[in-house]
Amino acid sequence: MAYGLTSENASGFSVIDGTLPQLLRVASGTATVSSYYNMVSQGGSRQQIISIDTAYNNKDIFVFIKPTTESGTKSCGVWKYKDNNQWKIWFWSSLFPTTETIEYAVFISNSSTAANTGFGLNVYNPSGDVGFSSNRVNLRANQASMGVLGRTSSIGPLTHTSMTGMYALYTGTNFVERYFDGPYPFEGSMGEEGYTINWYHSENLFNYTSKTITMRAQSYYSTGSVYVGPTKGGSSTRTLVTGTLV
Repeated sequence: MAYGLTSENASGFSVIDGTLPQLLRVASGTATVSSYYNMVSQGGSRQQIISIDTAYNNKDIFVFIKPTTESGTKSCGVWKYKDNNQWKIWFWSSLFPTTETIEYAVFISNSSTAANTGFGLNVYNPSGDVGFSSNRVNLRANQASMGVLGRTSSIGPLTHTSMTGMYALYTGTNFVERYFDGPYPFEGSMGEEGYTINWYHSENLFNYTSKTITMRAQSYYSTGSVYVGPTKGGSSTRTLVTGTLV
């Protein structure tokens, strides 16, 4: 590197580098969890919806989530969307009762903002932007896996020595695919004919007994009252990253 400061660990990886993009945490906290049905029908408590500062409207955001209570088997889902061009995040679960919570940490990348200029170390790149700030909260990645997520396929499980404080990255849109179980071509009312459309959405499954995290897409909601055609959706490539905040 021709400019700034580089610090490498014993494996030769850069721990500090003014030219490498560093994540910046822009939101964190605990969100009340909605049941999946309440999210679809827009009923129940809406306390689980958070808004991201409008300064990051045009930024890609990375949402890391984990159950607040680290025991048993729990699922964490995210609905990430734009409302009047502002990022909003809706947390839900297929397993939680609505009294439980999810811990979240939202990051952006390639930020030039220093976390704190009063102490610590800031490393600048040739453009004068902050490439590294020692006061930022960082994610220490533990494992990663990429695969095709669909209603019949999952990503993982990733097995961990310890699940304490372990977050998982939510990637992509929540919607994975829909599956219509009726004939083709089909005319008329699904409700009258008894056919349904199953909606598949992604979530991260935390199993604290087996110490595994899996990204899956199960059918949590079906309807026989709305006809949207015989299309059977598709799967998508997703990346599952697990890690702890440091």
